[in-house]
Amino acid sequence: MARELDDDELRRLAMIRYPTTAGTALFIVADDRGAMGYSSAQLMDDDAILRHLREQTALFKELEDTDLRLILPAAERRLNVHEVLWKRSVPQRHDDHLALIWSGVLCVESDADRRNGKRTGRIYRLARAGELLGITTCLGRGKHAVRVAAHRGSATVLMFEGGRVRRLAKRKPELFERALHHATQLIAHLNLVLDAERLGVRKQLEVMLPMLAARDDRGRRVVDMTREELCDVLGTGSKGEITRALKTLEGHGVLRLERRIAINTLIVLTEPAAL
Repeated sequence: MARELDDDELRRLAMIRYPTTAGTALFIVADDRGAMGYSSAQLMDDDAILRHLREQTALFKELEDTDLRLILPAAERRLNVHEVLWKRSVPQRHDDHLALIWSGVLCVESDADRRNGKRTGRIYRLARAGELLGITTCLGRGKHAVRVAAHRGSATVLMFEGGRVRRLAKRKPELFERALHHATQLIAHLNLVLDAERLGVRKQLEVMLPMLAARDDRGRRVVDMTREELCDVLGTGSKGEITRALKTLEGHGVLRLERRIAINTLIVLTEPAAL
């Protein structure tokens, strides 16, 4: 006769038990790194995940829960600072997955090796909590063209198996159209970045700052980055050029440098539309 295992037995068998809206869920992992290299694995609250996908993402907007459940379960992966999620030059076992950022910030950058712990490539953008990553790669069964890693602090992502996502797309063909629209937006973003490169540091900042901005706890649009990180974003220029360009833009009243210390500058966009 079957019996419920106690907590000690679960730990010995590398099983993790978590509460869900439907009761207690049991997730079995292969070893202490998790079934797919996850630092931890769990079944999240399905209702919370589905609600976010339905209400907050363009890809799954307004789909019925009965359809969205086809891509469940979602596995949680926790990333330490600078830990890589995807890397073009090094295939990962979880490459064929769609990722939802549950918390933290991920850096999308060129796939270049770090030297002495420092970035050698350039930053394309910062992806924040609530965003989906890997849309076109997952639906198109392509390869990742960039390096994606946790930025500054730790991050948590939910991973959806690519096969499940593609089965849902066959049932809901509009997902392919939305993925194509997403790819078009990414290309437009890259074109803006490349066009701005030919126009100098100030123009690049005018293009990139609104893309890097996030709302702070006071509702302001801010960019909280070091001058070195801004150099990585632009892919050119020196910290001195960055400082001079920011001061020029501040003089025009479109931003305010709120914190001026050696390594960090908090940029408050006072008139984003003017950039």
